[in-house]
Amino acid sequence: MNFHVALTANPERLAYDAMADAWTPPPKVDYLKWAEDNIVLSERESPYPGPYNRDLFGYFDEVLRAMSPDDPCRIVTLKKSAQLGGTVLANIFCCGSLEMVPGDFLYVHPTEGNAQRWSKQKLAPMLKNTASLRALFPQKSRDGGDSVLYKERRDGRGAIQISGANSPASLSMVTMKNQVQDDLAKWETNSAGDPEAQADSRSQAHEFAKIAKISTPMVLPGCRISRNYEDGSQEQPYVPCPHCSHMQVLEWDNMLANLEEEHPERAHFFCTDPECGGVIEEHHRPAMLKQLEWRAGNEKAKRQHRSFWIWSAYSVLQTFERIARSWLKAKGDPASEQTFMNDVVGLAYEAAGDAPPWEDLRDRAAVSEYSKGQIPAGAVFITLGIDVQGDRLEWQLVRLGPEPPPFRDRLRGCSWLYRRKVDPRPARCPGQ
Repeated sequence: MNFHVALTANPERLAYDAMADAWTPPPKVDYLKWAEDNIVLSERESPYPGPYNRDLFGYFDEVLRAMSPDDPCRIVTLKKSAQLGGTVLANIFCCGSLEMVPGDFLYVHPTEGNAQRWSKQKLAPMLKNTASLRALFPQKSRDGGDSVLYKERRDGRGAIQISGANSPASLSMVTMKNQVQDDLAKWETNSAGDPEAQADSRSQAHEFAKIAKISTPMVLPGCRISRNYEDGSQEQPYVPCPHCSHMQVLEWDNMLANLEEEHPERAHFFCTDPECGGVIEEHHRPAMLKQLEWRAGNEKAKRQHRSFWIWSAYSVLQTFERIARSWLKAKGDPASEQTFMNDVVGLAYEAAGDAPPWEDLRDRAAVSEYSKGQIPAGAVFITLGIDVQGDRLEWQLVRLGPEPPPFRDRLRGCSWLYRRKVDPRPARCPGQ
């Protein structure tokens, strides 16, 4: 007699295994460890080619921790100098998320041209040269999963959409959990309105979204990255004095106040502790950076929005002497001074002018008989022309409305800033 034994699965055991898989917490998302394990910089990307070195980019450790799901903040802003490693930071967040946090990722550049160049010159080499990413993303897929502005994981569990802020179409009809808004200060209004608001709305449906805003600042008022920095936690890098250990921020004004134009090679800082006042030179920097601490100026914002600022004085890619020489070369030329403040100091440029203090204008508006934001009745539209004279501002306000002829009311006046000559007669406004 032949007996056949049938092996059947234990349904109870299968149920327990399925529940265990579902309830097991996902692996910890550690962008720092991922960078050290996967990122290898080429000679084109860094003067220090090789594996990602935290000793070179230690000031980014806390920024990457803020980008982790373990930090409750939703927005991470980095206002920085140029050539400080911001692109590397953005690539770590982007590519690390695609591997460790499967889902859709949005990467927005100022224009579609910028987006295409980044995709070809930065992203494609990283996907090709990083073993873990190469296994996830197809190369030259025929089904549309690999194009210049769209790359999808082989398993379909996530993709990266690369867009330009000048294209409202690329910022619509998509929902993204994580995103990078790169070179934010260069974004300009597109045909649909504010591209930053459009990009932010793409992550609105995700409760635990992460939005990274990274940029070198531009000009005040209106600098997007500066506004975001002020809205956030306003974290600055504090380092200890090598002489007394007093924690302080290395400020450009500190270096400038003690700069010898004939000897830029002697550029240095002074300790801000009045009881110390020790000279801080470049050879002190490596030891100081190992003890760098980020301290918030707006602590209450940290839960929602963490914002960071850092500039060239903290980077091993820049020397104190080169910072000084850059300033001496730019000094006296407003355009060059703007570039220096933006690219080297990491601050927005505010041009000097003869405009009256904004506080005075605010106070005058506060006591006006007109309601703020409301045009008086009877006007279809109003135009205002202002002529700047040597000692006054002359203005003319023209109001057009539907009433009978003469169809317009004209108001003329003047605002006296100062008078060059003593005149016993009262100041006279044009039209009087």
